[in-house]
Amino acid sequence: MNRIGYDGERMLPLLLSALDSEEPGLRQEALSGILSLRPDARAAVPHLIERLSAEDPAKREQAIDLLGRMGDDSAAAVPGLIAALGQAEKDERQLIQNALVEMGPASIPAVLESARDIPLAKLSGENWQAECVGSIGIQAVPSLTRALKQHPGNGAGLLSLISLQKIGDKSPTTRQAILPSLEHDQAIFRGAALSALVASTAKPNSLMPRLQAAMGDSNSLVRQAAMNALASLGSSAKGATTALVNSLDDKDAAVQLSAIRAIGKLESDDSALAERLVKFLDGANEETRLAVVVSLGGFRKLPDSAVNSLVGVLEVEHAETQSAVFGALAKLGSSAKPALPALNTALNHDNESVRASALNALAKVESNEGKLLNALQAKLGDKAAEVRHTAIRELGELGSDARPAGPALFARFDTSDDRQVTMEALRKIRVRDVQLYISILHNEEPLVRFFACQALRRAGKNAKPAEEELRKLQKDSYDFVRREARRALEALR
Repeated sequence: MNRIGYDGERMLPLLLSALDSEEPGLRQEALSGILSLRPDARAAVPHLIERLSAEDPAKREQAIDLLGRMGDDSAAAVPGLIAALGQAEKDERQLIQNALVEMGPASIPAVLESARDIPLAKLSGENWQAECVGSIGIQAVPSLTRALKQHPGNGAGLLSLISLQKIGDKSPTTRQAILPSLEHDQAIFRGAALSALVASTAKPNSLMPRLQAAMGDSNSLVRQAAMNALASLGSSAKGATTALVNSLDDKDAAVQLSAIRAIGKLESDDSALAERLVKFLDGANEETRLAVVVSLGGFRKLPDSAVNSLVGVLEVEHAETQSAVFGALAKLGSSAKPALPALNTALNHDNESVRASALNALAKVESNEGKLLNALQAKLGDKAAEVRHTAIRELGELGSDARPAGPALFARFDTSDDRQVTMEALRKIRVRDVQLYISILHNEEPLVRFFACQALRRAGKNAKPAEEELRKLQKDSYDFVRREARRALEALR
């Protein structure tokens, strides 16, 4: 209509009316039309805000989508969107969050304001506000650094620190804006500032003295934040080992837990330290037990006594903990040999994730290739795809040594869920039996037929027995299969 002289002011009422059309095509045209009115599209914002309270969810979702796509032109709608978010169901809440992210920096002041009066202890990176601002990314940084000065002691200020941690902007300006909060009189701000500073520093190892000093803070929140920051540095934090070990005696259980987790990131081979962690298993609750297991899995080497303690944890009927034990044993490799009996027993566990984790660990710990090959083949028929796929992948890692498992692997092509992972494994194993490839030339999956043709082409004249079946594939319904079949036939000459 603008081509025939209608300006935005005259078109807008027509477009808004068309939003309620029963014709999907017309509604879509109306949406596109409103967006094309920029900058006059701003005149539609009050009408769209009204639709946020419509009883019809389709109308609300339409308004939310349009406001988000209008970007900063719809900044006036941000308070209304935030108010609607508080009343919305899960799916609609996500739509509103997405719209706020699309609006970019224009939405940030109101988002921060919505956190002003939230109790500080309830603010974290999981709050919807932090998720929104974090998703906006680097564009949000100027608003956040200003907010640190404007809201030095309320939820908006704390949310700014949490969001800066999520974004991880490495500019000197951002770091300078964070530094004053390290001396904040409220511990929760000091802890959040410490985490934000580490995330915003290109060489966080340079912060080691500051982090070690924070481990001596009078408040447990700051000590915990310091250890979490050290954990994020991985093995680079080895210089803080003594301080972390001392924190194992902290009176605060949360600080102890953070210390346990951080020690596991150091890639230590200190047997005495491993034994110290093992002591936490006695009478431990579920969370502590799991943290110790994961931490021990981060050691480069463990004494046999610690390995035996890990095996002892398997007696606890908790699938996540048992899987974590197997993950730890897998990282230790052949040095975890004392665990072999327990690993073999766990292959028949009722929980499929436990069976899969045990099989993965067995593949790393068992040095007898014959025993390992038998164990992996036995699990190719497991009822759980997770277990079968673990067995298939580990056979692939054995390369040509897994060729005796060829027939059992080719049988997996009968199950659609197993085909892709089986092809990936067979590419590493390079089975030479032409008859096995012939057996899958007419598989219902075209990629499998293509895979078989490829392998037969590589076999050259040795693939002569496949000639008749390859000729049939020259009439395959898929061009890429026909082409590869012709190439395989040419290789026979």
